[in-house]
Amino acid sequence: MKRYHQFRLAMALLVILTLILPSSHPILAQQTEPRILCYQPPETNFPDDCQNLAAAGKLEDPPWSVVIVTGAELSRWDLADFVMFAITRGSASSLEGEITRIREYVSGGGNLLLLDPAFGEQLDPSLAAPRVNTRLNRASELTRAGLFTPIVGEPEAAKNLPPAGFGIVPIATLGEAWIPQTRAGFGALSSTTLASALLDDGRVIMAPTGLTSIDFATTAAKWACCLQIAFGPNMSVTAIEVTQAIQDLNNSVELLAGKRTYVRVHVTSPQARSGVTATLSGRRGATVFASLTPINPGGTITVKPSPNRGLINDSFLFELPASWTNGIGSLELTARLDPANTVLDPVLSNNRRTVTVNLLRGPVMRLRIYNVRYTIGSSTYQASNFHVNALESWLRRAYPIAQLNATRRTYNYTPSGLPNVDSLNSRMAVAWLFDRIFGGMSSNTFFYGMVDDGGGFMRGKALGIPGEISSGPTGTPSGSWGWDTDGSYGDWYGGHEIAHSLGRSHAEFCGAGGGVAFPYPSGRISPALTGNTAIYGFDITTRAIYPPDWRDVMTYCNNQWVSDFTYEGLRARFATLNSFALTEAQLQQGTFALVTGNAKLVPGTGQFDQINVIEGSAELPTGEGDWSIVLLSASDQELASYPFTPARVEDDDSPEEPALFAEIIPWNPATARIELRQGTTTVDTRNVSGNAPTVTITEPTGGNLTGDSVTVRWTGEDLDGDELSYTVLYSFDAGDTWRPVATDLAATELTVNLTNLPGGESSRFRVVASDGVLTGQNDSATFGLPNKAPQLTIVTPNEGATYYPAQPVALEASAYDLEDGELSGNALAWSSDKDGELGNGGLLTIDNLSTNTHVITVTATDTQSNTTSLTRTVTIASAIDVPLATELELAPGVIGVATMLAGPAETTVVSTRALGDSDQALDWAAQSSASWVTLRKGEGALADRITGSTPEDFEVVVDPTGLPIGSYNSTILVTSGQLSRTITVNMIIEGSRVYLPSVQSN
Repeated sequence: MKRYHQFRLAMALLVILTLILPSSHPILAQQTEPRILCYQPPETNFPDDCQNLAAAGKLEDPPWSVVIVTGAELSRWDLADFVMFAITRGSASSLEGEITRIREYVSGGGNLLLLDPAFGEQLDPSLAAPRVNTRLNRASELTRAGLFTPIVGEPEAAKNLPPAGFGIVPIATLGEAWIPQTRAGFGALSSTTLASALLDDGRVIMAPTGLTSIDFATTAAKWACCLQIAFGPNMSVTAIEVTQAIQDLNNSVELLAGKRTYVRVHVTSPQARSGVTATLSGRRGATVFASLTPINPGGTITVKPSPNRGLINDSFLFELPASWTNGIGSLELTARLDPANTVLDPVLSNNRRTVTVNLLRGPVMRLRIYNVRYTIGSSTYQASNFHVNALESWLRRAYPIAQLNATRRTYNYTPSGLPNVDSLNSRMAVAWLFDRIFGGMSSNTFFYGMVDDGGGFMRGKALGIPGEISSGPTGTPSGSWGWDTDGSYGDWYGGHEIAHSLGRSHAEFCGAGGGVAFPYPSGRISPALTGNTAIYGFDITTRAIYPPDWRDVMTYCNNQWVSDFTYEGLRARFATLNSFALTEAQLQQGTFALVTGNAKLVPGTGQFDQINVIEGSAELPTGEGDWSIVLLSASDQELASYPFTPARVEDDDSPEEPALFAEIIPWNPATARIELRQGTTTVDTRNVSGNAPTVTITEPTGGNLTGDSVTVRWTGEDLDGDELSYTVLYSFDAGDTWRPVATDLAATELTVNLTNLPGGESSRFRVVASDGVLTGQNDSATFGLPNKAPQLTIVTPNEGATYYPAQPVALEASAYDLEDGELSGNALAWSSDKDGELGNGGLLTIDNLSTNTHVITVTATDTQSNTTSLTRTVTIASAIDVPLATELELAPGVIGVATMLAGPAETTVVSTRALGDSDQALDWAAQSSASWVTLRKGEGALADRITGSTPEDFEVVVDPTGLPIGSYNSTILVTSGQLSRTITVNMIIEGSRVYLPSVQSN
């Protein structure tokens, strides 16, 4: 009985793999699900063969439909109605009358599962090699189902697969995994071993025991069926990572509805297997989303034994459509590895994985970017749109927001020379108040002043944590910021300063001080470097991956991204601002006082800076705190009191806890004195003069303005003899809204660059004169100013990019119009010179471009029908053009180390791969350019040069021994043939650094 069961196990090996796709048989091709006819002889020692086949079929998706027939019943069935005909053991004698019909069935493309070698002897040898393309669709994991346990060798042994079209092949070369370890001992079957071999037509051969080779020309009758039964490696899905900026493998970082979302499906295999694909399907409640294909090149990857999470093509990458992510609540995602089982994976249960993530309501961020224009001598400086675009893009990518509502303004910094950040922020605070009173701006809007470094480097600062105002420099990265390769450091620098305004303090690493406890070592973005809790950054625009040893944006370190600590802290702040939708501020018309000042919280002192009494529209104050602005009458009667809490400025070592405030309060015309109080103590007083100043604009006088600039001139007068200061505003909509152009002016003229102002037929300037409390204002004559065309930038694709079949092409552009603001939707139209119109919107994903070289054009159109167009040339290659790898893929591409003086050496592992989905091995050589950077492969010695071949890892050791405090930069040149890649290495030995982001103190 032992041998009987062993033979049943051998039979099971074939049964497991019996699902065949419809062949070229005209009737079989019409089948919509597998339908199998199983013949069982009237008298047999193996009564369970067909039953086991039927049981196996029930486990399939879709299930096999198995029809069991016995004896003479077979003649009543048309074999052509079935995708496969199974002949069980002991059937030879009872099927003699059916031999012709079975031959015809096989000749017509039918699939035969032959478990009876004796019947095989009766078949025509010419049937051995029909040219029918059949392939396995799916195999059941019957071992876990408890039906049978096939005894096979380890899949690793199946590595000597003979090539197609062979003649005589030694059985020993087939490998253990190809031969079930069973010998049967029952009657005529006692000398039979199941030996399988993969032919180009997928046939499986049964050969007698004792043969040392198989000659398919003479033993063709001893074949079993049209199957490939060679198992591939046992691949598996190890994790599904859903990321919008930063994530671990447990998906513990919050996800937001409406934010661009990627899914990385991480997979592994005992042996590398190239050309493997996957699918991703989704469900939200009763809504089922259609499956997605990977956006990796060619839609496939090489599944590796030791994939590197830092390499984008070591996992499957999917971008979720907006329809999947626009709603809040649970989203179920299911990944299927090799869904057609082309690899013949012996275990399928680990090829499928499902995760459920929760999408929270995504906030909207309101931001006004003031591009600061300043003059040094005869040179005027102002940041280009490239840097403004870079900041907006970085915030969309790294911040926890569903939408960035950004408007762009130009601010004229009138003192000569490089702006002083404290002076600039104070002026920006006044502009913020004027924007609220004249522009209907929400108090939850943040201001950022961007200063081009062409005239020198202005250190950035934030005016209050939390607050509304911050400023910082921008320019092209160099020196210690060589890790930043996108052409602008103003993006992450601005992100740092604006995060201060949102209440985020420093992470005290690499010289940053005055912060709060940060949870991860060295200011890293991740608590761990490996495992499921390791957090990786992901750029949703560039698809760059930032490893867990990168540093948080609130440090002063190199290699900056946002940690989950900062990311989730920012989202919590947005939640308190009620910023989940764009709503107009609740405004009331009246007369208000715009009050700015500073305080020192520990001694409880403070003073007013600017007070301007203005008529306009504003939100009523709802503040609370132990500080207050009090209005008093001439008889010292308290007319009104408005409590508030100053925004604390967190500086490195200040014991006085400096703070700032900018408040709008209703004005009482009976006010004779304004007091600043801390509790019940008056800390500053401002008297109200008897007369408000007057101002008269003398130029421009109307008409249509031409040229690039205009000089606004005015006269001011105050009967009380007070010194006056001026604010200039501009309106392009007949005075419905106003925007600050310059504040705190002592002069009575200002040259304004017209190219930075929105156009309109009913434009005008307004000048507000202030004596320290009371104000007067005057509007210029109405003039015309030409409308401006949209400013347009293409983010992706890159010029000259090549894409391959099944690889989606992301079309992304950013457009801003001075009159209309940000352009989106139908205002941006995409087209191809080969395929015509492609669609509309700032982000479009196309997967059906024809195989050709395309000139892709995007056109931005504003409400005045002004247009701007840009083009990119891309190539969609055919499947046969998909190249072998010709260059290296390295991760990480940037190495950053922050250490103390005489600190220990730090080691980083670099992985090398052949670019894309290729098994091609590329030889490489790595060379360090600095003595403090050495290289090592495996157990080898440290050296400045090593060699290897993909896929191999090597170590980079950064050693600060003997080096003084400072910033160090180096490169590692990795070459392969005529091509080269560079790894940037940055090291900071901690000390004071005066040029990095800080916050304002007083």
